Amino acid sequence: MTRKSAGSGPPLDELSSWVGEHRLKQAEAAEPLMVSRPRVCDVVNGKTSKFTLDSLVEMLGRGGQPINLAVDWTAVQAGGHQLPKRPGA
Repeated sequence: MTRKSAGSGPPLDELSSWVGEHRLKQAEAAEPLMVSRPRVCDVVNGKTSKFTLDSLVEMLGRGGQPINLAVDWTAVQAGGHQLPKRPGA
């Protein structure tokens, strides 16, 4: 993935890029992210299924990365999920 700007990609890609940009070894990256070295290994190797969104957001915050979250409700609804109606809608 080519990175366009900070905060432009999925959280796992952002974390992996942060490790690479700072030229950190996995053990060095683990300390500020407050996770184990094997967790950093999972990040770097793109093992998405091992993470929840909240754990990735926490690590991004600890790494000083900007966090922007957007939800495309039309995509959620297209997936067959029923959403509560918004007030005034």
